[in-house]
Amino acid sequence: MNKEEEKKCSIKDLFIQYKNHLFYKIYQIIHFDFKSVIYIDLKTLCIFLLVIAINMLCNLSNIGFPKEFPHISICIEILETLVRSIVVLLSIIFSFTLLSFQIFNKYFGRFAFTDFFRRKHLKVMFTLFILNVSFLIYTISYLKSCVEPNIFPVYGKVLFIEGILFSIILILSIFPVMINLLSSSQSRHNIKAMFDSVDKTSFASYRFFDVNIDDDEYENNAFKVITEIGLTAIKEFDHTTFEIVLRSINKKAISVFKSNEDASDKLQLYANFTDNLKDFFSFAVKEKNNSAQQRIIQTRWILEDEGMKHDFLKYNSPHYKGIDFITDIEIYFNRAVQNNEDFIAAEIVDTFIDYFATVIRKILPATFRYNYDHPYSNSEDVNTIFSYYRLIDSLTTQAAATKKMPVLKNLSNLFMALDTVIVESTNTTDTKRYLLQINNLQKEKLLKNIVENAQIKNIESPYFPFGIGNTQELHKLKSSVILRAELKMIDYLFSKRLLNNYILNDLKTAAFIIIENFSEDTATGKVFLNLIVDKFDHIRGLITKTSSNEDKDLYINLHIFLGYIISKYTLTGINYEMDEKIRDIMNRFPHLDDFKEELKANGFIQNTGL
Repeated sequence: MNKEEEKKCSIKDLFIQYKNHLFYKIYQIIHFDFKSVIYIDLKTLCIFLLVIAINMLCNLSNIGFPKEFPHISICIEILETLVRSIVVLLSIIFSFTLLSFQIFNKYFGRFAFTDFFRRKHLKVMFTLFILNVSFLIYTISYLKSCVEPNIFPVYGKVLFIEGILFSIILILSIFPVMINLLSSSQSRHNIKAMFDSVDKTSFASYRFFDVNIDDDEYENNAFKVITEIGLTAIKEFDHTTFEIVLRSINKKAISVFKSNEDASDKLQLYANFTDNLKDFFSFAVKEKNNSAQQRIIQTRWILEDEGMKHDFLKYNSPHYKGIDFITDIEIYFNRAVQNNEDFIAAEIVDTFIDYFATVIRKILPATFRYNYDHPYSNSEDVNTIFSYYRLIDSLTTQAAATKKMPVLKNLSNLFMALDTVIVESTNTTDTKRYLLQINNLQKEKLLKNIVENAQIKNIESPYFPFGIGNTQELHKLKSSVILRAELKMIDYLFSKRLLNNYILNDLKTAAFIIIENFSEDTATGKVFLNLIVDKFDHIRGLITKTSSNEDKDLYINLHIFLGYIISKYTLTGINYEMDEKIRDIMNRFPHLDDFKEELKANGFIQNTGL
């Protein structure tokens, strides 16, 4: 190809580029949002033009006016006075607008810059002012042109009357319109409008690291503005506004989750809202806004619950894992503990109880089948379950290390609640027993943390994570997973001098359940009852004449509670073939009377309560 041909090709390429650029500019002009630039209310403008058209018709029809009509010079003076007065009113309009904007900005942050100047009232006032001033200037100029020939035509008189009417309308509308603007600037319907603007584009542009999104789009993204509105409400302790923000998050999330949107869009919205809530929580902790913290935790759980219901939180996995929720709960808990928000930390534990209970009731029955013969057949699901308990272990360790007693109480309640949920769930029997075993491992850690780190000196009901789950398992599953774990912990508690009547009474209740519910399976009932009776006998054997007064008191109470069990066994009349063994154990308290006399002589007050 010679130079001349190359030159022709380059000119042709340049022409094509120019043509494409021209078409692109035309496309931009066609699709340009002129409303964002032209700050005029079209309805007001149309009404004004209609009046001008009527004016022209009146002029053509040559309507007559009374002879007493003011002289043209007087009319000009009146109109000039009106112009000056309206200019003064402009300052009032500006002051009202500025006040409204400041109020809007206080409640809604940067949202003021994106929405305030779209207010209908402001556009009407601005349009009416511009048109009226322009009309008055034109009328004055026209009338001055009629002074020299000393002619006052009908058209001029109509202009004068319309100028007076337009000015009166402007003056009368200033205060109602401005007051309406002031009130609307505080309206929380603006928040709902912001959530209504959330769409697929908003989902994506919230992620600032997306290279396909320009800076302006990210800066004006609805989620960023929602965060700013929420933070302002938290700082001002504006509970009503913040409640509307959270409720709008719930409503928007539920509507999108229920829709036919792609799973990726739902996940993006879910991720954006969870990020909003994390920002809110961090700031609420800093500002000590407990009410906001509680509502954020509740809203986070609602988001997760709705996500589980609509089954899109799997992240390319066959089953739900809840990684996002577990991570967020740990973040919330850490911040609450670090800032000594004990009540909020306890609330987080309660929320996790609701979450984990829902997983056990609704997720696991459909996805998890544990088989003791093939324990590695569903290792992925096992890992998911362990991730929940790793979180519980982390919460327990932190709460015990910092001696957060309300949190430790709720953690104890967590295990008892989970025991009940597991037993009553529709999972397979092997799955239930497996979950109970893992639960028991964490109970042991909790009790040891309570004793060794939190240094509790008296294990009462709020700190003892056994109890009702034990009796329910015995009654409904006819198994003793929880009972055996509790008996194991009794040895530990005795070694720490913390075994007391409350724990003995819990064992007595378990024995009563066994006696009442195993009449048709006496072999199993005998095994379970033997576990309890043998544990009483084992602890009895550890107490000698040289033991402390507390241990001697425990020795006496062991005999009393064992007597309750034997009385129940005798009255029921069920034959577990244990009569001889029970009588033998009851006779193994040789120091009973001696210990009673010794404690009485020492003035030791015996523990007769539960």
